[in-house]
Amino acid sequence: MIDPKDTPDMHSPGPGFDRVLADMRALARQTAPVPLARLLDTLGARGHGPIILVLSALMMLPTGLIPMMPATIGGLLALTAIQMIVGGRGVSVPPRLGRVTIPPATLAAALRRIAPLSKRLGRVLHPRLGPLVHGALPLLAIALILLASAAVMIVIGSIPGLPFLLCIPAVLFGLGLTAGDGLFVALGFAASAVAGWGVTQLAPNIARLWGG
Repeated sequence: MIDPKDTPDMHSPGPGFDRVLADMRALARQTAPVPLARLLDTLGARGHGPIILVLSALMMLPTGLIPMMPATIGGLLALTAIQMIVGGRGVSVPPRLGRVTIPPATLAAALRRIAPLSKRLGRVLHPRLGPLVHGALPLLAIALILLASAAVMIVIGSIPGLPFLLCIPAVLFGLGLTAGDGLFVALGFAASAVAGWGVTQLAPNIARLWGG
């Protein structure tokens, strides 16, 4: 069952988002490649929000254009959503996948891209609308939306632009859970409705492609 106190240490004013950035900078300063399992463990120590945020952000950066990246990110988001549903912390991945390494330079490049955005977000992210962040039903709804998005990314994530569209709600959910900001969670639900509508509009074309 979902734990209503997901990410309890992230809901004090201000520091949640900054702590995630500090964790990422520490990993980026290393000289050796960073195993995926270590990245997920580092983020997972602060709750599910940072994992959702970083995974979906990676999908929206140029790294999302790497072949099989949508399916990989979709699988990791699905595992995270399952952990949310069962009340687990962080996310566990198969050992083989966990040994996949990420060059520190890649993390550093991602941090440079989000640095200007992080300063602007720091002015608008605030702990508020707590029931949307702590409530069991909103967290369950977020997990189910992530599962649905992950399934689409795994099955038809090769369609240009589709993973990006699906990750917009995930980024908003990740920001909201990380900073304890229910307004961003609400925006994530609104963006999910728009993304769902977009997928339904693409459905006929997808069916024709699969039907040959």
